[in-house]
Amino acid sequence: MLIYLLHYKIHWQALHQKAETLYIKGNFELALVYYHRGQKFKPDSEVFRLGIQKAQEAIDSAVGGKVHALLSTRYCSFAF
Repeated sequence: MLIYLLHYKIHWQALHQKAETLYIKGNFELALVYYHRGQKFKPDSEVFRLGIQKAQEAIDSAVGGKVHALLSTRYCSFAF
């Protein structure tokens, strides 16, 4: 049982480290995937919730957020 707990503890920390590294490198989408994986292991963890939030905000910022999505939808419907 102790070995399992040690493995469990290292595993979620490794997921967090991987997500943070991807985020810092600018790979926000894959970082978001790893934050979600970590949240499955520790659903009550504030670390993964905040990571998900910051990765989603970075993605929204990179693509222009909701305004960009609305504009592209309007232009696409007029083009057809």
